[in-house]
Amino acid sequence: MNIKTHLNNAKGMLLLANEQVESGDYIGARASLAKAYSHTRELIDKVQKLVALKAMSNRPAGGP
Repeated sequence: MNIKTHLNNAKGMLLLANEQVESGDYIGARASLAKAYSHTRELIDKVQKLVALKAMSNRPAGGP
């Protein structure tokens, strides 16, 4: 999945969790929050990899 997909999935899961809490479905809300967390972690990992790649591509040739 790409960054935008993970972001949209996490947002959707958070909205679903909110609806579940309002309706009293706390077990469902916990599951939705776990899925939102998973998508958020994936999003963070992808962004960190992109930042690392960008930093490596900006290094001068022959530099440390």
